[in-house]
Amino acid sequence: MRKLLSLTLALFLAAWAFAQDPATFEDVQLGSNGIWQPPIGSNEMSSGGWLFTNNTQNGYWGGFTASNRTDLNQSGMNAQYTAASGCGYDGSTQYAVAYTMGVQTDVYAADGQLHTVTGCYVTNNLWTYQDILQGGYGELPYGGSTGNDPDWFKVTATGKNASGQTVGTLDFYLADYRFANNEEDYVLNTWEWFDLSPLGDVATISFSLSSSRGSGYNMITPAYFCMDNFNGGGAAPDLPPYIVNPVSDVVFNEYPQTQQVNLNGVATDPDDPDENIAYSIVSNSNPSALTATMSGKILVMIRQNANQATADLTMRATSDGQSVDFTVHVILNVVVDEPPYIVNPVSDVVFNEYPQTQQVNLNGVATDPDDPDENIAYSIVNNSNPSALTATMSGKILVMTRQNANQATADLTMRATSDGQSVDFTVHVILNAVVDEPPYIVNPVSDVVFNEYPQTQQVNLNGVATDPDDPDENIAYSIVNNSNPSALTATMSGKILVMTRQNANQATADLTMRATSDGQYVNFNVHVILNAVIDEPPYVVTPVPDVVMDEFPKLVYIDFNGVATDPDDPDELIEYTMLSNSNEAAVSATMNGRILMLERLTAEQAEAEIAMRVTSDGQYVDFNFRVIMNYVEGLEEDAMAMLVYPNPTNGMITVHLDESQSFDYEVYNLMGQCVLNGQAQNGSAQIDLSSCHQGVYFVAVSWGGFRVIRKVMVQ
Repeated sequence: MRKLLSLTLALFLAAWAFAQDPATFEDVQLGSNGIWQPPIGSNEMSSGGWLFTNNTQNGYWGGFTASNRTDLNQSGMNAQYTAASGCGYDGSTQYAVAYTMGVQTDVYAADGQLHTVTGCYVTNNLWTYQDILQGGYGELPYGGSTGNDPDWFKVTATGKNASGQTVGTLDFYLADYRFANNEEDYVLNTWEWFDLSPLGDVATISFSLSSSRGSGYNMITPAYFCMDNFNGGGAAPDLPPYIVNPVSDVVFNEYPQTQQVNLNGVATDPDDPDENIAYSIVSNSNPSALTATMSGKILVMIRQNANQATADLTMRATSDGQSVDFTVHVILNVVVDEPPYIVNPVSDVVFNEYPQTQQVNLNGVATDPDDPDENIAYSIVNNSNPSALTATMSGKILVMTRQNANQATADLTMRATSDGQSVDFTVHVILNAVVDEPPYIVNPVSDVVFNEYPQTQQVNLNGVATDPDDPDENIAYSIVNNSNPSALTATMSGKILVMTRQNANQATADLTMRATSDGQYVNFNVHVILNAVIDEPPYVVTPVPDVVMDEFPKLVYIDFNGVATDPDDPDELIEYTMLSNSNEAAVSATMNGRILMLERLTAEQAEAEIAMRVTSDGQYVDFNFRVIMNYVEGLEEDAMAMLVYPNPTNGMITVHLDESQSFDYEVYNLMGQCVLNGQAQNGSAQIDLSSCHQGVYFVAVSWGGFRVIRKVMVQ
């Protein structure tokens, strides 16, 4: 059978043999940029005995070229040499690119003879593909905004005889949006066969492009398409699959039972990959005895009863639209079901504690001679003493929980069920009387000493007490009494005793604690000693030296960080405040955090004493320092010659000098940081403070050896 099919296929393909080899374009020499680069002028690209016209000019080309480009991330003109498939036909490296607008795009045989061309593979150029899907040059994508516009894009092949007369034309749609169902619309990005054989013997085949959006020079869509395997094979007849490995009879001897048959390899296709063969069930002659379904290439059959029966499954192997049927014969032998029986009786279960829970795994207690033991289900039929013992099932696990501490017994009647049949057995339970011992102290808590205020301490009570007949992790700790709650508060967080001191006075406290386990308890004492705490005040460690100002105007920033320290509190909590300024007419003083800003207000000789306070944890220390302002000559008149307005301002201010000269300016915030600066000409400048936060700023203006500072309020 295989020899006959192979001979038929060979004869058919022989009938398609043509005089010329196919043009695969793998034999075209490409440049370093991945495309064929001919000289300026009219050219012919040769591949497989075929000639492809080309016209190359400075900055322009038309006709055919060859390419090996694969980058699908390009766009626009950068994508003009790339196929939308990202490679040549069947994964080949090189392929042809055609640009047809206003240029001859012809193919003819190098031997000058007439030939019947089989066809070629075509696909869209990447630029054209993107334009159709996304729109270009201000146009909507194909299909329009609704997807309903009947757009199309096609390549036309025109066959010509030796005299150049047309002998026929063929169209191939590279994109088609004319379908009533929009889901059928397409734009090609795969290689598809364009059958050119109906043109018959031709000397030349000319290719052109047109679309629903124009043709020739009037076409908006980029006039490119890609070609491969010209005059190659592509239209050989498709042969149907046939059976090479018939399925043997399938025999069922159990019930319930499921069997699977892998149909992969049952059929073969002489001209298509066998992995593409799909298998399906056509009919089932006995669905009451057997159900059958497909899972991929796996035939799944499930027996429906234990009766003797047969079933014939008509199966179908389908490949590339053609199919072959075959039969799977199934034999279902009669099944006689035996009941389960006990093979491993359960030993007596003994309880010696209360509360107590025990579990018994019943897996393997019973067996079924003709069914899987894992399918045996266990259940409780009766409990002779539910007041002493409760019993439940969790899967195959018997869970028994004791209900009291009294001496008792209980018999549990159990049932093992398999395939509708069962066997009963008994689990005997002995519950011995339990006498519960109270907990007792094994690790007394040492005295707890407080030396600071405020202060919190924690004591982990885990392990302080033990219970001789219950788990120690179940012991709960609680506070029974606190002898001095005004000096100490105490709470429990799980097994953690949390104690918080309430004042700095000398005191003691006794905490009566209780350890409770299984309803019984023992008390113990935690003794707490709270030593008196004396809070030391802060003091100055780095005195502030006198501040001397020899210029006017003048700004000085003093950072008090580190001036004082607190011997028993963190220095970062110290606060600095200004108490007084003895000469506010001569100098202004402003605090911002720990920064003191001093602004000189006069050019006259003057002094001021600044009084400061350092506060930490309610205690403080005061200190003073002097500001000495030496007399500055010849500035008052020049300072009066400078105006800054409006003040206050919402954003824009004007700085104006009486004289038309250039000057430099800087704007400072209260931290002494320069936030703006610049240079002005002709004695005037507008400064935009709209980007500054609300507050006080200082505008410093320098010219001719003078420097004047003005305070400005930004609202």
